[in-house]
Amino acid sequence: MKTIKFLSLFFTAIMLTYCSKNDDISTPLPDPDPVVYVAGAEYNGTHYVATLWEDGVPQALTDGTQEAYASSVAVVGEDVYVAGTENNGTNNVAMLWKNGVTQPLTDGTHYAEAISVAVMGEDVYVSGHENNVAKLWKNGVEQSLTSENSSAKSVAVSGSEVYVTGIVFTDSTPVAMLWKNGEAQPLSDGTRYAAGYSVVVAEEDVYVAGYERYGNDEATVWKNGAPQPFTDDMQKTFSHSIAVSGQDVYVAGRKYDETNQTAMLWKNGNAQPLTDGTQFASAYAVTVSGEDVYVAGYESNSTTDTAILWKNGVAQPLTDGTQNSFALSVAVKP
Repeated sequence: MKTIKFLSLFFTAIMLTYCSKNDDISTPLPDPDPVVYVAGAEYNGTHYVATLWEDGVPQALTDGTQEAYASSVAVVGEDVYVAGTENNGTNNVAMLWKNGVTQPLTDGTHYAEAISVAVMGEDVYVSGHENNVAKLWKNGVEQSLTSENSSAKSVAVSGSEVYVTGIVFTDSTPVAMLWKNGEAQPLSDGTRYAAGYSVVVAEEDVYVAGYERYGNDEATVWKNGAPQPFTDDMQKTFSHSIAVSGQDVYVAGRKYDETNQTAMLWKNGNAQPLTDGTQFASAYAVTVSGEDVYVAGYESNSTTDTAILWKNGVAQPLTDGTQNSFALSVAVKP
């Protein structure tokens, strides 16, 4: 279909070239369709395989001989960066794939995970953890964000500022944390369970999505450090990802009821369920491109978990459902 579209645009351009100069004809060429990338994993019958879907077409990033998954994808120009994890038979190794080429971030002597990737210019940032310590890798060089039991869940870069959010375990109680250029800024006071899962920067504002425990675990957005719970504590909710477009704030996550789990999208705090609540499901990532909102996650059919991409609320399964799969991240190349 893309070849046909290209030829159509090619011949349209030729036709316009041969139009008479006296003909005041101006026919703009249509914008190309965006390319949608989704990172996750698919089970091969023995192990999970780290997988990148490009417009729904899967690409295996690992050979399937060990457990692996892809947790984050970023696209810059023609380059596609994926962060994830692959087991070496003994420990999990934090991994970065650039255009499918493997770049290990750790040597496998300690348990490690790469969870998020962001790119600014020539610099590639990956957040995660190794040996139970939050880490940030810049161009493969490791930086410990703390010495405490912790994990770095998400990284965002704005100009020269690098923001990382995650969890620090203090006296066994998780504290939601934001690091700005390596300096810790607690988002919670340690009296309740809390965690930061996703960070974005829009204009001068820094948004973190996660949860904080009140009566139940409650999906929470921190804007410039101030918590903004947007669900009531009568239900258990989590927010995993946040995207900001203009004045609109989108949060992807999940909501529990007594028996099942619903994949959720909140727009400016207003709930937009992505599933009907009859099966287990969760939304793990959200991004916005133009007028379109993309969410990645999974939905169960009681026997199999299936990786799902929702575009404007419409589900697009990424696998045929015969094997377990899940999607953790989505990025769009306009």
